[in-house]
Amino acid sequence: MRAYVVERLFHGLFVLVGISIVTFLVVNLTGDPVHVMLGIEASQEEVARVRHELGLDQPLPMQYANYMVSLVSGQGELGKSFLFKQPAMGLVLERLPATLELALVAAALSLLISVPLGSASAVRRGSWIDRIGTVFIFAAQSVPAFFAGIMLILIFGVNLQWLPVSGSGGIEHLIMPALVLAVHSASYESRLLRGALLEVLSQDYMRTASAKGLREWVVILQHGLRNALLPLVTATGVTFAVLMGGAVIVETVFAWPGVGSLAVQAIVRRDVPLVMASTLSFAFIIVVLNLAIDLLYGVLDPRIKFA
Repeated sequence: MRAYVVERLFHGLFVLVGISIVTFLVVNLTGDPVHVMLGIEASQEEVARVRHELGLDQPLPMQYANYMVSLVSGQGELGKSFLFKQPAMGLVLERLPATLELALVAAALSLLISVPLGSASAVRRGSWIDRIGTVFIFAAQSVPAFFAGIMLILIFGVNLQWLPVSGSGGIEHLIMPALVLAVHSASYESRLLRGALLEVLSQDYMRTASAKGLREWVVILQHGLRNALLPLVTATGVTFAVLMGGAVIVETVFAWPGVGSLAVQAIVRRDVPLVMASTLSFAFIIVVLNLAIDLLYGVLDPRIKFA
């Protein structure tokens, strides 16, 4: 297994390098950070001076090479933010706990919704429970996150005044943004679990367990649901990555002080180091999470061996 982990980490390194190249090119080719910083009234001399100070007067390949050399050598970590005049990685680390808190709560809430709903839809296939689950899946996947967030703010924040509409604090601040993120993920997970459990329920060993006189819930939990968990484990890793990406929109709608809202500010202001730090932090978390999920396969199913 050690060789497998080393190989996956090596592949993950190439993924991070590829993401860094794409992000660097996209941010630099979509606008000039200096003109955004100084405004349209700045003189040509001032623009040239700032571009030279930031190293933006060099060709893009040279800028990226200097950035990577500074990163690998540890001199500038992930660069200094153009906007905040502080180390970009430090700013990301300050905001990262808030984003992880939101994503973890949303992931837990998603499982609390998807596992009972997907299991009930599979066990009672064709019933009213299954129809409700189908409607929920299509509705949740059709509504954009920003629209759902705005609707929740108008209903529960403005009209009913039950929940705060922005910022962070107690559990009441988490409810609406976490619910917006969780509902879309729960629809995907419940659909996947329903299909996997339907396939498991049709197997011979499930009929044999029922023929032995075991109670239905024992057969479903001990034999059915356990064998249907592998696709759900994969889905959990994928949806967590989606949650981290969706946090960019949800954090902006609810003014949640996480990395997502910070990344939006950085993109609008063409803050290249801060955009790079935010993107690479998200990518690193997802790469490590995918590796952890692959290793968890061996725990859930001993038949899986790592080559």
